[in-house]
Order: sequence, then structure tokens, then C-alpha cells
Amino acid sequence: MSRSPLYLPLTKENSTELYLPGDILVFDIDNTLYSSKCGVEKLIKNKIYEFARTLNIKEEEIKEIAGEYTKKYGLALKGFILHHDVDPLRFNELVDESVELGKYLEEDRKLKDFLNNINLHKICFTNASKVHAQRVLRCLGVEECFECIFYCDYGIKDFVCKPEHFSYKVLEKTLKKKPHEIYFYDDLETNVICSKKNGWNGFLIKDDMYYVVSKSLEDKECR
Repeated sequence: MSRSPLYLPLTKENSTELYLPGDILVFDIDNTLYSSKCGVEKLIKNKIYEFARTLNIKEEEIKEIAGEYTKKYGLALKGFILHHDVDPLRFNELVDESVELGKYLEEDRKLKDFLNNINLHKICFTNASKVHAQRVLRCLGVEECFECIFYCDYGIKDFVCKPEHFSYKVLEKTLKKKPHEIYFYDDLETNVICSKKNGWNGFLIKDDMYYVVSKSLEDKECR
């Protein structure tokens, strides 16, 4: 019988504690569990650019500014909030939640089997909203492969997200894990670098997620 994972917001007030013994695998979702070439990333970027046009940003500067915000804050939305005072819930409605994911993502049996064959606890750590995270995981058919999903609650003022130092500490505290027990996989180099600064085992995902994860676990008896 399949079970739904626990969804937890990345908040400074989070008091939940979970006991998951042994090393743990922590996955980003977008462009990590599915390929960046599938079309979702391009569509979301275009929707971000459309939104930016409503802020009177010069057309020739939109892509550069959105890229800078993503690199600096881990999330373009964070930059738009800090520098343009946008409503994060409105942004999310017009960008992430407006994407028809079913046109780009489908059940991925290979991914599901791969995750289920790894005998370690697995969670997700995303800068996306709960709704977006759920939609992606359900489209891929892998939601039940994870025990917990950490997501960003855009309704909270000054919400926490990667690569902020505190976001990594939220996971450590909630999961009661020492940094060296955490294996982290993400497609953004900034997030991986910050995870390593926190003492995590961080791995950059660009093309072959299966190879990177398998290689990182070569010395472990978990497959």
C-alpha cells in the first residue's frame, strides 16, 4: 500500500522532528528528478520573463536580471520580492502553478524503480511551493518514494529557501542528522556549494542523475 510523504515548509518556527536512521538522500525536484531538456524549465523561464515585463523592467535586461536573482537567491521570486516588492503568491499563481505539467512530464517507471532500489531514506528539498512539488512528483509517479518533502511557503514573510544557510539547518534539525550523514543532489551549483559548506555530501546534477547518484553511493551497501 502506497503512502503519502509528509510535507513540511522551510520555516524558522518548524518544530517537527523525524527519526530516519542512517545516511539519508536529499533530492532537489525540478531539473533534478527530471531532465531540464523536457521543456518545463524553458516554459517557466518564459513565464518569469512575462511577469517581469509587468514590473517595467527594460526588455533587454529581463533575462539578465532574472538569471542574477536565481543565482544569488536560489529563486528568481526571492529577488523580485526584495527588489520589486512583488506579491509572492500572485507570482506563483502566474508562473509555476500556471504550467500544464502533464504536457511535459509523465510517469517515469525507470526513476521509480531506481529510487525504490536504494535502501536508504529519501526526502526532497525544493524551493518550489507545496502545490508545485506535489504536481511534479505525482506526474512522475514517485511521490511515495519519499518520506518527507521540504518546500517553500511563499505565504510566509521572509520565507527561507536554498541556498540560505538556515534552510540547510532546518533539515538537519528536523531530521536530527549530522551533516556527514546527508547526501544531497541538486542542479544548481550554488546550492551544492552551500551544502558542502555546511558539511553535507553535495553532488551537482546536470545530465545523468542516475550515474551521479550511483557513483556517490558506490561504497555503500544500499542497493
